Amino acid sequence: MDKCPVCGSSEFIYDEHKGTVYCAKCGYVMIDHEIDKGPEWRGVDKNGRSLSRASPVSASSPGFNLYVDVISINKPKFRIIPSLSLFSPSERNIMMLRSIAKQIIANVGLPESILDEVVLNYRLLTKMGYKGRIKETAVALIYIACRKRNLPCTMKDLLKNSDVDVKGFNKAYMHIANLMNIKGIYNDEQLINMTLKIVNVINVNSNIKHRLMLLIRDMINKGKAVSLFNGKTFTSTIAAMVYLSLLIYNIKIRQREIASIAGVTDVTIRNRYNELLKRLNFRVTI
Repeated sequence: MDKCPVCGSSEFIYDEHKGTVYCAKCGYVMIDHEIDKGPEWRGVDKNGRSLSRASPVSASSPGFNLYVDVISINKPKFRIIPSLSLFSPSERNIMMLRSIAKQIIANVGLPESILDEVVLNYRLLTKMGYKGRIKETAVALIYIACRKRNLPCTMKDLLKNSDVDVKGFNKAYMHIANLMNIKGIYNDEQLINMTLKIVNVINVNSNIKHRLMLLIRDMINKGKAVSLFNGKTFTSTIAAMVYLSLLIYNIKIRQREIASIAGVTDVTIRNRYNELLKRLNFRVTI
């Protein structure tokens, strides 16, 4: 329509907020509820509020950040009531896990992008039938994400910033590792750094320390050959290797001391130690 049917004016005004086209001279509404087919835009208004009409769909948000607007028709005029989130039980669990993981990531100082990976992995686990405690699961998935990205974050750092204990963490981690077939989420540099971290605290001379490192390197290579690190936190396995190497060189030290340095329990050290003797065919006479 080129002219106003009332006054014949060819000057029109478009109200982008209401989608209305009306005559600039007489005010006759020519088009109502016009759909803007132009490109999406971004910006802020004079009050600093976002002008974006839609936010991107996030896979880490419950319900993929999609909500339902319910319109009431009990009154003469339509009335939009507050949005209702119609979440399934699994999506409610994602909401809880996301909140817990976000807080831990912020406390430890990890990149925010880890949150998306944690939630996506949890969605994958739920499809596999995974059922576990939300807090322990969140910490285990953050730990796995850090190991994949080679970030300097230990299990001890994560547990310190959550109310999860070592036993609960190990149970969740091993269950997830078995379901997702996680293997090799470590590298040689991480294994050696963890070994040095433990050995450097022990009061031995440099000559013995050098021999210990050579022996533990050999244990690491043999352990990788028999998949010793698969499905377990490598910290406990390295700690058990240090304890075993100290016994071989007749250096007396308690399992509890090694466990305290590594940030694990002495029961875990004992279990990993017995597994080392069995899997690597070691025999230690005390």
